[in-house]
Amino acid sequence: MAAVHVLLAVAVLADPGRPPPDPCRAAAAPLPRPAELPRDAARAVDAYRAAWRGACEPKATPDVAALLGDAEVLAADARKSRAVRAIAAAAAERGGEWPLPGIRLVDGELAVDWGAFAPFGARGKVDDVRFWRGAAIAADGSGGPAWLEHAPDAPGGACVRLGTARWRDVVRALDDMEATRAAQYAGRARTLRDELVETLAGIGRGPVVCGCLRADPTTGLHALAALDAPEGPDAPAQPAVAEAARAALDAVQSGRVKVRWLRDAPGAEPTGCGAAP
Repeated sequence: MAAVHVLLAVAVLADPGRPPPDPCRAAAAPLPRPAELPRDAARAVDAYRAAWRGACEPKATPDVAALLGDAEVLAADARKSRAVRAIAAAAAERGGEWPLPGIRLVDGELAVDWGAFAPFGARGKVDDVRFWRGAAIAADGSGGPAWLEHAPDAPGGACVRLGTARWRDVVRALDDMEATRAAQYAGRARTLRDELVETLAGIGRGPVVCGCLRADPTTGLHALAALDAPEGPDAPAQPAVAEAARAALDAVQSGRVKVRWLRDAPGAEPTGCGAAP
């Protein structure tokens, strides 16, 4: 019952339907300290909030890569994430503000709020600017693939933005993100690139793929299929992406894979991919 109570309290405070909390305000909010809070977790949270307060100084040049790495640890590490939940629950019970900058609750799980970091990336170092400029195209608000859309009734819980995804722009953005010297950034870019290859390979395997919005599903795939032929001396070849894109393109064009559309028009209610009519 205690775990359920914590989850409910956190859900009230970090309702994903509300606008994300301002990270600078969250970093300055009172921080409750539950009695069961482990000392090492408390130190990690204190250091993280202090780093955010430093980043929020108007003339600061923040280390956004380090902030992102710390946020991912607090949200994903089993021990520290329990402490984060306990802190958030205690704040909710007291009617306090969300005290954890750059982290929020999404579908019952702690997630890094990439939208909180992007404005700081714009005034960070060269790598910060480059990474977050690419992330605006290739990633969603939680750092996941921008070419997928959450769709609970679809197989795998997501639809693919076939026909509407900016496939070539996504690959260029991933190139920029991966070219940074910060290991935290390059690692996230590689993960997203692997997910892109897996998405395309999944389309190629078929037999059914859930598309988000009815369109020509081949739009943009021809450009990806040619990526193992670099466009210029500094353009990297993308053999894995190209191979997966060719398989996806062939599967769609030949009819070997059937595309089912979640929506028939922008803003329409979901009616496909298993959604209730």
